[in-house]
Amino acid sequence: METETDWQQLEFLLNQKLNPEKRNNTGIIHKICHHVPTQGYPDHQKPRGLEKIRRDICLKAYEDRKTPGIYVGGVESWEDILRDHPEIRYFAYVGHEINERDLGIIQKIRGDNPLTARGFEISDWDRRAASTDNHPSEENVRPVVDYLQEWYDAGTPPCLIRCAQGLYRSGVTALAAHSMITGDPRVSATRLVLADWGTIDSNWEIARIADPMLGFDGQLHSTAVNVQRAVGELGEMLMNNSSLEEVVDSIITIFHNPWDEEKAAYEVSFEKLLDQHKQSQ
Repeated sequence: METETDWQQLEFLLNQKLNPEKRNNTGIIHKICHHVPTQGYPDHQKPRGLEKIRRDICLKAYEDRKTPGIYVGGVESWEDILRDHPEIRYFAYVGHEINERDLGIIQKIRGDNPLTARGFEISDWDRRAASTDNHPSEENVRPVVDYLQEWYDAGTPPCLIRCAQGLYRSGVTALAAHSMITGDPRVSATRLVLADWGTIDSNWEIARIADPMLGFDGQLHSTAVNVQRAVGELGEMLMNNSSLEEVVDSIITIFHNPWDEEKAAYEVSFEKLLDQHKQSQ
């Protein structure tokens, strides 16, 4: 079984195996933190073994204010993240415009501490979801990309990205932002998955539209499509007490050998589960 000391070597192992060529001007690769570990989306059961060690490391990463971070939150956690991390300078709400109530909360938490906050009307739709209004489109994804470019040009200061649940829209936006720093969505997707606190995913359609805008030649889209698959692999490997190096290698392999949307959608579909049930009879 992996020890806590081994899990504390995660950052070293990621840097050794991923070795992104493109970094920001500080030479530091941002951490990604998913939700507020002690308050956002609590577990029904206390984690044990490797899962507990992993969560402890996620909590330590969250509490670290020295390493610049991209924080991913939802309705249950965004206020706590802003309160816990006064170093955050940018805040994006990917889902709705920021209303007067939101502005009041931000003012109460931040006071005179400057924050560039912006909201975007865009629904959480991709091929896995039922039809809704405000589907991701070039018209409503472009402002998100422009905001990320503004953040990048400002030197990539710590930022908070939220949506409704802190899973899909915020996940893919964090993936895009981090990819702008590393220059490789596969590197950033690996870090996103290993930062997962409970569950995280990414909206496929937003990634598909944003990809050419950011010049990733399809890699942002393909990694977004495979985040759910990688999160599932992570959970299984932790249950099987795989070594940390095996876990990292497996996730890296997934993003270097991605499924397309057709295969990814089928692998988690009701039809596949039905096929598996028939085969077991």
